[in-house]
Amino acid sequence: MLRYLVLGCLVGVFAFDSGAALAATKLKSISALPRKHPLNKPLHHFENLAHKYSNDQLKIKYIGAGDAIPVPEQMKSLTRGVVDMFYGPMSYYQGSIPECQAFNGSNAPSTYVRSSGGLALMNKFANKRLKGELLGWYGSGYTFYIYTKKKPPIAKTGLPDLTGMKLRAAPIYREMFSQFGASTVLVHVAEMFTALERGTVDGMGWIGPFVTNFGWDKFVKYRITPAYWKGDIVLMMNKKKWDKLAASNQDAITRAAIEAELWGDDLFKKYSAAEKVKLAKRGMVDVDIKGEAAKKYLSIAYDYGVWKGMAKNGVPAETIKEFKEKFYR
Repeated sequence: MLRYLVLGCLVGVFAFDSGAALAATKLKSISALPRKHPLNKPLHHFENLAHKYSNDQLKIKYIGAGDAIPVPEQMKSLTRGVVDMFYGPMSYYQGSIPECQAFNGSNAPSTYVRSSGGLALMNKFANKRLKGELLGWYGSGYTFYIYTKKKPPIAKTGLPDLTGMKLRAAPIYREMFSQFGASTVLVHVAEMFTALERGTVDGMGWIGPFVTNFGWDKFVKYRITPAYWKGDIVLMMNKKKWDKLAASNQDAITRAAIEAELWGDDLFKKYSAAEKVKLAKRGMVDVDIKGEAAKKYLSIAYDYGVWKGMAKNGVPAETIKEFKEKFYR
């Protein structure tokens, strides 16, 4: 009887272990951008790939955007483990991780930043400051412009004079825009149409695509060129949750994140090209800064907007140098 009892217990243990091995790991993701925002597409592509490459051992549930957890609270929710994955602009939390400005300072694709060790370097700070594991960067496929309601005057220097203008911008824009005389107003994407309509802002710093998607071209009629910066949208996971994953699931997530980066890079380049055509048809006028003035314009964008901005926010010079070497070519 004792032998049968022991055998029965062992069978029960093996059955339990087998069931545990087959049980999928459930994760919750959230985005800082509105649910239907096109910039969320790489996130959902990543989720599908992670399911596939893990043989459905990973079940990632998208719980929403600011409607689920207010955007200012989302990173805290990730750090505390309320959600497992965060997708969105890292600059929204620049106060906690000033090193994130290096993403905007890049002029290279995600493949370069990965191979150079740039993503690994940023991950050290994500681990330390946000208790997060940086999985992917999804901002290399688009660039930024300044859009305005009224035609900006050009100074004798050949640079735009934005004195007195209030421009929608995340904190990272502040140093750059101040060099042209503009002030910045933090407005979330979902509130932008109303802000433009009511005159809360006179324009914005924004990416190449997705102006017409929101109807903002009803108000902004001028776009300053050349383009500058890359985006800073990232995918991060709670560090403790990441460390507890089976190695096979970590591999599946890493593979999915890299593939989604390439997919998103190509997608956003196509969006940017299509948007340029749409804007031209709807009357958007490019204000072209040329020659030496264009070089100065870009120098201000990168030096003041990114590298000097990082220094002002307390990032040591040697760290800035390392980031620049790995993100800017």
